[in-house]
Amino acid sequence: MNTLFFANYRINSEYKMISHLIQGKQTKLAEMTQLHELLRSEIVAAQLRQKEYYHQHRKLNPNLKSGNMVWLLPGNIKTMRPSKKLD
Repeated sequence: MNTLFFANYRINSEYKMISHLIQGKQTKLAEMTQLHELLRSEIVAAQLRQKEYYHQHRKLNPNLKSGNMVWLLPGNIKTMRPSKKLD
């Protein structure tokens, strides 16, 4: 499997410590283009999987209309009143 590090630097990250011992070869433009297209498609597929898993645990939006009664939790509401009892 190719990694993004390999796509950018054309070497594996575990060989970075001994890179002075490895003779690197020049890659062709067609090879790099093909590799970038493959990685782009893998990224898109991963994003779609993440989207599916995210939406599995989310509730649908409530169908609220003007005039509906709702509960309001005042924990994050800042007022200028001296006491919470007076709100």
